[in-house]
Amino acid sequence: MPNILTGAAVNPQDGRAAYCATKAGLHMLTQVADREGRAIGIRCFGFSPGMIDTAMQAAIRASGFNHISEVPRDRLSRPAAPAEAAARLVSGEADALAGTMVSIHDQAVRQGMEWGS
Repeated sequence: MPNILTGAAVNPQDGRAAYCATKAGLHMLTQVADREGRAIGIRCFGFSPGMIDTAMQAAIRASGFNHISEVPRDRLSRPAAPAEAAARLVSGEADALAGTMVSIHDQAVRQGMEWGS
């Protein structure tokens, strides 16, 4: 089961206290759920998809509030990219990474290489 995390789970961002705290809590829940679920075959992953071209990102860019709003749209990933990576996570191929936060920026995720090696 992948939980969607972000760098905000471990890096504070101005003006996003509730968002950062929620992602940090989900990060811990992911670790505990994986640890407790292993005995019955449950694997939990935290997946950080990076910045995706979504309506939320459009609103952030329009706000001009913090450094995230300055990221140009052409640097955002297409929505299908994280979906493909999350599918690989739950395929069983990445079980060695269960209980951790996996980033789409990890080479194994981006290039489809062997997980956990």
